[in-house]
Amino acid sequence: MKKLCVSFLATATCFAASAQNTFPSSGNVGIGTLTPSSLLHVSGTLTAGPVSGGYHIIINDIANARWAMGTGDFGLHIANDYPSAWTDRLFISQSGKVGIGTTAPLATFHVNANNQSSGDDAVLFDKPRTATSAASRYTFNNVGSGFWQGFHLAAPYITVNGVNTFPRLVFYSEYNSLTDPTTKKWVIHAGNSSVAHDIQFKSENTELLYLRSDGNVGIGTTNPGSYKLAVEGTLGARKVKVTQVNPWADYVFEDNYKLPSLQELEKFIRINKHLPEVPSGSEVERNGLDLGDNQALLLKKIEELTLYIINQQKEIDTLKAENKKLRN
Repeated sequence: MKKLCVSFLATATCFAASAQNTFPSSGNVGIGTLTPSSLLHVSGTLTAGPVSGGYHIIINDIANARWAMGTGDFGLHIANDYPSAWTDRLFISQSGKVGIGTTAPLATFHVNANNQSSGDDAVLFDKPRTATSAASRYTFNNVGSGFWQGFHLAAPYITVNGVNTFPRLVFYSEYNSLTDPTTKKWVIHAGNSSVAHDIQFKSENTELLYLRSDGNVGIGTTNPGSYKLAVEGTLGARKVKVTQVNPWADYVFEDNYKLPSLQELEKFIRINKHLPEVPSGSEVERNGLDLGDNQALLLKKIEELTLYIINQQKEIDTLKAENKKLRN
């Protein structure tokens, strides 16, 4: 029996020497190396764990602060036991899909934020501000006080926003019928359930387009005032159509229309320096000009002028007839 033990010891010693292993009674252990640099130093391939899977390597031995690496479902698992039970934090599937917070990734990179706390970001790309660069931060999040935060990308919605009264912008499709294309549309919605927000388009420091939450639009200005469309600058168009609510000026040709005499017209012009009903230059400068009302008013004056000419022609014809009688 003693001879057998000595023989086995000699065989193990020879194998250890040929395999470049070292197992000292104290200090670092080396497998595949005679100069281990840590408590366990393996030079070569290390295989751990049963075929059935499980956690094969555990780092740290303090409860609720341990990390483990293992296999299962033909994938690689990285987990920890915080706050109490072991939970997978990172998973790489056999096909190379990566899951964070999920062991069943549906895409090449899949983040499941179900376990995050309210207000945390599911994904955060952060570049802090430095002395030579501006800060930039991009987040993907769907948790927090009942509002979508950061970027939310899920058909048919694309949401860019914060919580509560912070700016919120939503792009989504809307339709009443899948077969009727006239009912399909894209909607851009600014604001949340309690607060409306403006939408501003800028190029560097130049104002391009401003959509105010009350529906008024400014081009080149952020203050459209009470106008549905306010343009700061020159507006060019090949055609402008004004739908006039007030009655058109054809009533001038009605039989009951009272045409002012030329004497009354002359007196008004001499006192006011402009035609009756036509705004003065100072009024236009102060209040602007309504294109529809102005066109109707100009047409009214043209029609009145036409009546003056017709009446004047009648008087001329009468004078001609009387003059002809006198000559004969």
